[in-house]
Amino acid sequence: MSRIALLALLAGCSSGFNSSISDGTALADLDATQICTLQEEQYDYFDKTYSQSDACTLGAVFAAAFEVAFDPTADYTASCEAAYDECMGTEPEVEAFECYDMTVPEGCSYTIADFETCQDESTEAIQAFLKEGCTEPDANAEPLAGSSMCTALSEECGVYFL
Repeated sequence: MSRIALLALLAGCSSGFNSSISDGTALADLDATQICTLQEEQYDYFDKTYSQSDACTLGAVFAAAFEVAFDPTADYTASCEAAYDECMGTEPEVEAFECYDMTVPEGCSYTIADFETCQDESTEAIQAFLKEGCTEPDANAEPLAGSSMCTALSEECGVYFL
C-alpha cells in the first residue's frame, strides 16, 4: 500500500465519539429508545477511551484537592500519589449498563452532531487534565479550557451527558 493510500485511509478514520444515530437528528426529536442507544454508546465510548489509570488519576486529583482545601498544610502531590496507588491496588468495579429515563426539552435546537462534538471536546479537555497527573496545580495558571459546545448544550437543552 502506498503512503498516500495509507494516509487517505487513516484520514477517514475517526477516533472520536460517533453515534449510530444520524448526525442531523435533533436531540429534541429523540424517542426513549434512541436516548437509551445514545446513553449506551456514550457508556461504551467512555469504557474504551479511559483506563483504570485514568479513573484513578481523576479520583486522586480530586481527593488531593479536597484534602488541601480543608488542610492547607497538606502535601498535594503526596496525597494525590497515595490516593492513586490505593485506587490502582483495587480491582475496578464494572457496573452493568442501564438506561435511565430522561427527556430533552422541545426547544433544544442541537443535533446528534453537536452532541458528538461536545463529547470530543470533553475528551480533549480531560486528556489534557490527565497529563498533569499528580503535579500540584499552579494557582496562577490559566484554567484548562472546557467545551464551548457542551456549555451551549447544557444551557439550552439541559444536556451535557445523557
